[in-house]
Amino acid sequence: MLLLFILFSQISESFLFTGDEMTTTPLLIPVEARTAPANITIFTYEAIEAMGIKTLADLLNLVEGCYTSYSERHIQRVWIRGIGGYYNDRILLLLDGVPLREAVYGHAFIDEYLPLENLERVEIIKGPSSPVYGTNAFAGVINLITRKKFKDCEISGRKGMHQLDEWVGATGYQSNDIKVDLFGKVYQTQGDGQSYSEMGERNRLGEDPVRESAFTGKFSYKQFEIIAGYMNFHHKYPVNHDIPRFIWENNWFHYYTSFVQMHLKAGIFSANAYLQNYNNWSFYQWKVIDTIANTVDYRVTYDVFPIKHSRIYGIEPRFNLEFSALKFVFGGTIERTEVLEVRDLYYNRLTGDTIAPYADTAAGNVYDYWMDPRRDISYSIYGQAIYSSRLFKIIGGGRYDNFLREINGKNLSPRLALSLYPLDWMRIKLLYATAFRNASVRERFIHSTNPSWPSGNPSLIPEKLKTYEAIVRLNLNETKLLKIGVYRNEQSNAIIENKDIGEFVNDSNKLVWKGIELSGMQISGFNEYFLNASYIFTPAEWVPKTSINAGIIYRIRYNYFIVPVIRWVSERKGANKSIPSYFNADITLSRKVGNLWLKTKVTNIFGAPQFDPNIRNPERRDIERPGRQVWIEIFYGMG
Repeated sequence: MLLLFILFSQISESFLFTGDEMTTTPLLIPVEARTAPANITIFTYEAIEAMGIKTLADLLNLVEGCYTSYSERHIQRVWIRGIGGYYNDRILLLLDGVPLREAVYGHAFIDEYLPLENLERVEIIKGPSSPVYGTNAFAGVINLITRKKFKDCEISGRKGMHQLDEWVGATGYQSNDIKVDLFGKVYQTQGDGQSYSEMGERNRLGEDPVRESAFTGKFSYKQFEIIAGYMNFHHKYPVNHDIPRFIWENNWFHYYTSFVQMHLKAGIFSANAYLQNYNNWSFYQWKVIDTIANTVDYRVTYDVFPIKHSRIYGIEPRFNLEFSALKFVFGGTIERTEVLEVRDLYYNRLTGDTIAPYADTAAGNVYDYWMDPRRDISYSIYGQAIYSSRLFKIIGGGRYDNFLREINGKNLSPRLALSLYPLDWMRIKLLYATAFRNASVRERFIHSTNPSWPSGNPSLIPEKLKTYEAIVRLNLNETKLLKIGVYRNEQSNAIIENKDIGEFVNDSNKLVWKGIELSGMQISGFNEYFLNASYIFTPAEWVPKTSINAGIIYRIRYNYFIVPVIRWVSERKGANKSIPSYFNADITLSRKVGNLWLKTKVTNIFGAPQFDPNIRNPERRDIERPGRQVWIEIFYGMG
């Protein structure tokens, strides 16, 4: 835990996240967060609501060592300690401990896709977690823990700039051992788009439209729980405004996700079972640009329909054993991945044919980007052990993964950790962990004759990561807490695009970088202050070397709060250019009156220009972050 701040309980009472809270995310064994073999940060529902945080990206930006950026296609990217990429496939999202991983790309959504209002806690681990969770638990893990109990009636409405419109409703019922909870959210905005298009032309629209809705239901009886949910998320290319509106307004990306997962606990035995269905598709249009007498003809030539449909099934039995000072957990997983359909469909308006423009017709292909349907099975076996004494705690374990149909599908991920308590006011953690990221289905098996996208490579070997970390936590007194951490990352076999041969390959270079992270907090009367910072000595391309967060939770009266938060991010350098640093300031005002909770938030108060790198086409214009935005929210909860 390197980010420390004050959390809220029912907004009328505050308490400090000291690390004394119990968590199972790092080990699958209940341990105190401050002694767990991981660098963990925990946000509660009350803290998220009080600070006006609405997306995982906003949340991650409060954690030192984390940096999120906007992209040319709206979806946000995340780097943790300098590790990231075009897709968020080097982090692993969990929903109540179950991996939530889209099968084709392995991308983890951190934007409006996931509603935070349905979460009781968000636990963020920085560093490798493959010894517990396997592939993609590479740079970090984010465990989204759903709420255990809703009020009889909860409803909130939010209105803001850029036609922001949001409605959230929830209800809960309990009778003896039976509990039922229902949640729903509908959200839309026209968004604050780019001032200039990707190609550098003046933006005609200045919009970044998003639509999202999510619905979940939870039923529990004693130690059995079943959760079912459905989410749909729609966005556009906000940088694509150099084309006429009649073309751009029809271009949408659609993501439909449905899932069912079950949790069972009976004594020392527990089990998870899950089914996830991902149906992603989009529609966009290509134009013909004919220069005749210095005029441009914007006629639409192609209607394009990219389709990605996949499913994941899995089961995970587990046993927890405890013998005095010694605790064990061991278990395994069996997972089946199905790729049902992946292809880009084209319709040529001028000729009426459906042959893709870069299709290899001589080989009998009508597509230029597609994948054959396939089914894969993997299994894993893992074990963790923890020994505790009065002066120290030692943790060890590992996990073996086998992807049965892959050439290089076997992986072993060990870990070792030592927590020391030399003084009552001091805690020391020494951590060693490894991680791997198996190549995504796209990186291994996609067929592409389109020069914009590389072909897959079935011979790819998994990316590997080793991390060495030391953390010192000091309770200077009852009101002050300081934490310092240093780490060294060693990454090998990075999977990259080789544009010369049009294929994914493993990078033969070994990447090594070091960093330091600092955080502290102080309580002064009813007010709380927090500060954290991170520094990477040799950052990767497009990663900031330094970032700083600071904030105050200021209580004017018993139920009045002002929460200003500031963030500074240093410049981000690429091969031939750099993106300037930026400073951001947000403020949230809230008051609770009976069953009502009134909130307003202003983001990017000063409206200063802020930019992120266009990592796929860095020679083009940088991606502009949203300007000043204001919203107001009313929450009502009864029972």
